[in-house]
Formats: sequence, C-alpha cells, structure tokens
Amino acid sequence: MSGAALGLFSGVVPLLLALVGGGLGLWLFAGVSNADDLIAAQFRTRLAAVKERVEELQRSAPAEKLLRAKAQALDALNEYNALSAAYGQAKADYDRQRHQRQLDNHLASYPVRGAAIAKLLSADLAGLASYGIATAFDAKRRDIRQVYGIGPVKAGNIADWVRRLEARFHFQSAYSEEDQRLIRQAQSAIVQKQQGAEERIKRLIEELRTEARTFERWRQTQDPELTRRCLELAQAEADLRYANLPVPGMPPFAPALLPSVESFRRSVSTAPGPFPASAAGGSPRAAAGAVLCPRCQGVMIRRVARRGTRAGKPFWGCKRYPSCTGTRPI
Repeated sequence: MSGAALGLFSGVVPLLLALVGGGLGLWLFAGVSNADDLIAAQFRTRLAAVKERVEELQRSAPAEKLLRAKAQALDALNEYNALSAAYGQAKADYDRQRHQRQLDNHLASYPVRGAAIAKLLSADLAGLASYGIATAFDAKRRDIRQVYGIGPVKAGNIADWVRRLEARFHFQSAYSEEDQRLIRQAQSAIVQKQQGAEERIKRLIEELRTEARTFERWRQTQDPELTRRCLELAQAEADLRYANLPVPGMPPFAPALLPSVESFRRSVSTAPGPFPASAAGGSPRAAAGAVLCPRCQGVMIRRVARRGTRAGKPFWGCKRYPSCTGTRPI
C-alpha cells in the first residue's frame, strides 16, 4: 500500500466509527422513548377500562326500583292523610253544595220578564230570551252583554237586580233525615277508601323493604370484573414508577345521575264528588250556561233542520221533543 493510500485510510476510519457510534446512540434513545410511550399508553388504557366498568355498574344499579317503591309508598300515605282530612270536611262540603243549590234555585224562581228592570224594553227581553236568559239564575251565569241591545247600563241594572235577589236569600240550614243519611253515606265511602289505602300502604312498605335489601346487597357485593381491572391499573401504575415516569392524576368519576323520588310521584285527589242534587236542595232547571226552552224552561240541545226553508241549518231544540216543540235560533 502506498503512503498516500495509507494516509487516506487512516483518516476515513475514525470518521466511519464516529458515524456508527452516533447512529447506535440515536437508535438506543429512540427505543427507550418508544418503551416509555407504551407504558404510559397502557396506563391510560387500564384507567379507561376501570372508568368504563364503574359506569356500567352505575347504570345497572337497582336504585330506580328502590326510588319507585319509595314514591309509591309516599303516594299511598299521602292519599290516606287526604282521606282523613276529607272525612272531617264531608259535612262542610255538603253544606257548601247545599247552600249553592238553594241559592241557584232561589234565583231561578225569578223570571226576567216582569221584573221591571230599569231601561229594559220588550225587545231586550226578547233578545235575552233568544239567548236562553230567562231567569236571574241565567243572568248571573251567562254573559248578558253578548245580547244585542244590552249595553253597559242595562247590563249593570240587571246585575243590580240579581244582587238584590241574592240579598233576600235565606239559607235553610236545618238537616232533614235525607241530609243526614247522605252525609253518613259520604263518610262511610271515605272510610272504605281509607281501609283500602291502609292495606295498600302495608303492601307497599313491604315492597320498599324488599327493594332496600336488594339494593344493599348490590352495594356490598364486589364485582370480579372491576377488581380485575383495578389490579391491572395498579400494575400499570407500578410500571410507570419503575420507569421513573410521572403518574397522571386520577380523573374524578362522575356520580350516576339518578331521578328524584318526586319524579315517580303522582298527584292524589281524594275530594268527594258532588252530593246528589235532589238531596242538597235540588238544582235549577238547567246547568249554568245551558240554553233554556222558551216553552217549558227545560234544557235545549243543538239540532239541524231536515226540511223547510232552513233545511241543513242548526237551531236550538227542546230536549223533551216531541212532547215539547220549543225552539230558538242559533
């Protein structure tokens, strides 16, 4: 080998060794970095698996059944208490209805025609009659201002007439035997409902206890799958510490959003129905707002003419037809 070639070789060899050494160092550094990333990724995967299992257990918790059972028991107790209050109010409720019916009958006994109401003309009386306003009871319950020709002044005079009649009303407070029988009948019906509610309360409380025991067993039971995932997470954390890598903080686990007990509650209505009208002093010849027959003062219903010049057009016809042929235009 010539001296020139030997000099060239001696200069190239150190350079090649330096390049090889640098490449090996980079390869070793990249390998360590990739291993650290794998360990950190494994920790994140294990943590996500634990969180997923916790959420699955929350969704499968028997809490909703427990809340529903509690709501049903509370509703039954509420119904029983309302019935107890209704029993004490039965007599007062009967008196209120009896007072209103007596007052309605009192007003229904005074016809508008012949009442000598100021500024009320015969045409006004005819207009009122066409709208089924024939008595003081009708004038109180209906909007008389809808009648053509009845302005504020005439409407005020009619209202004053009704108020004077109301001032002359005297409530017959003495109870008849039928009144007393109906009050006892209403109270007896409430007692029967209370007995049914009491049995329902006992059954619902037992169901509530059963659901509470079921929930407690679920709460105290260890889930094998969650235990396994927690152990895997602990191992992943140990790997991080062994590699001198930072351990990420544990994210908070959101509690399960359970419905409130009130969302399962139902409204309870135990108010007794109206007493029979015949026993509470009777009722006017028609309900409030009904159109009255100009012949018999009975209730009128909507009918449609089948023949004649008004065929196909609606009109008010007496409900007692054919025994009464009273009609009114609509």
